[in-house]
Amino acid sequence: MMPVKFSEKNLFRKDCPACLSKNVSHYATIPYRETFRKWDIYNDQDYLNFLGEVPSDLHFEVSTCNVCRLNFVNASYEGLVETVEGSSVYHQTIIAPWLDVTQKEMDISYAREIQKSRPQSPGEMRVVGQEWTNRLSQVYTIIAKYLEEGSKYLDLGSNIGGFAEFIRLNSPDTDITCCEINPFYVKKMKERYPHLNKIIDQPLTRENGEQEFDFIYCSHVIEHIWNIEEFILAIREHMAEGGNLMLLTPDGDCQGSRMLRENWWAYIVPHHCQIFNVDSLANLMGRYGFKHISSGRINEEFWSIFRKTSLTPETSGGLEHTLASLHQEAEQSFESGDYAGAEAAFANICSYEDVNYNAFYKLGISQFKQEKYEEAVDSFSTCLELGTCTVELCRLLAQSLEKTGDDETAEMFYEKAKELG
Repeated sequence: MMPVKFSEKNLFRKDCPACLSKNVSHYATIPYRETFRKWDIYNDQDYLNFLGEVPSDLHFEVSTCNVCRLNFVNASYEGLVETVEGSSVYHQTIIAPWLDVTQKEMDISYAREIQKSRPQSPGEMRVVGQEWTNRLSQVYTIIAKYLEEGSKYLDLGSNIGGFAEFIRLNSPDTDITCCEINPFYVKKMKERYPHLNKIIDQPLTRENGEQEFDFIYCSHVIEHIWNIEEFILAIREHMAEGGNLMLLTPDGDCQGSRMLRENWWAYIVPHHCQIFNVDSLANLMGRYGFKHISSGRINEEFWSIFRKTSLTPETSGGLEHTLASLHQEAEQSFESGDYAGAEAAFANICSYEDVNYNAFYKLGISQFKQEKYEEAVDSFSTCLELGTCTVELCRLLAQSLEKTGDDETAEMFYEKAKELG
C-alpha cells in the first residue's frame, strides 16, 4: 500500500495561482480513476496495484479563474504524485510503452531526418512517432534563433535526453546542461547519451548552483508544479540577464479542450495540477519579471518565449504591486469612468501580456472614450490579430477609423459587424 494518507487533503490553493485573482468558480470534479483511464489503465485491479486501498470516491476539484481563465486543482494530497510516479509499476506499465513509441534513439541520421521534415498537419501525423518528429523539428527551428556560439543552454525536465542530444548534434558549440529529477529517466539518459555529461539530478532551486543560462527550454513541466512561485524564482536565479525561456505546455484553449472539457487528455489530475492558455501563462510570468516575446501552437500544445527583465516582485514592492494589482487598478479605473487612468494601467499590462485580448480591448475603449482615435485603431486592430472578431469590436474599430478619416476601411468593418450580427 502506498504511504499516502487519504483521510484529508493537505495541499490547498484557493485563489488563482497565475494572476492571484479571487474571482474563481467551479470547473469540474474529476475522479482519480479517470486519470488512470487516460493512461489506458482500465482494469480495476491494475488501478489498485498502483494505490492499494484507495477510497472509491477519491476525486479532485478543478477551479477556473474568471480573469485569466487558468484551470487549476485546488486541493490535493502531499506525496501522492511523487509516490505514483516513483513506482516501478508506473514506469513499466505507463512510461516504458510510451517511450518505445515516442523516444526513438537520437543519432546523426535521425537528427538529419528531423531537420528535413516539413511541418505536418494533424491529419498527416498518423502515428505518435511522426507527431514527435514533427514537434522536434518545429521546436528546434524556434530555439535555433536564440542560440549563439557558446550559448549556455539548460534543458529543464530533460526526460531521457532525446531533445538535448538533438540540440548537441545540430549546435555543437552550445554548452548543454540537463536537469531531470526522475531516476528512471536519468539512468536511461546516461545509457543512451553519454555526451550529455552535465546533469542536474535534483529539483532546480535558487540555492543549487550558480550557473546562469542564456536559454532555458522547459517542456511539459510547469503544468505539474504545485508551488509555481518557487519554480519560477528558481528559473530566474539561473538565467543570465536578458536570457530567454521557452515553455511548452498543453493548450487549454485548443479545440480538444473546449469540446471535451475534463475528458480531454491533459486533465490527468492531480499530476497536471493546472492547465494554462497563452494569456494565463503570460500573466503568471509577467508577475516575476518575464516579458512575453512570442507564442505559437503545435497541435494541442502551445509554446511561449519569455525574456528575463529587471522587474521582479521584490524590486516592484512585492506581489501587491505586480500585474495582479495592475489588473485590479485598471478594472477599477475603467468601471469608474477614469479612462485616462485605465489607459495607463492597461497599456502597462499590455507591455507584458501582449496576447491579452481583454486588456487590448479595454485599452482601445479607454482611448476611444478620450477621443484618441488613432491609438484606439491600433488597440482594436491588435484584438483582431489575436484571433477574436466580435460585432462590438468591429463597430468600435469602424467608428474609430471613421474618426480618423479612413471611411473606406470603416465601411468594411461596419459590413463585417452586420454579417456577424
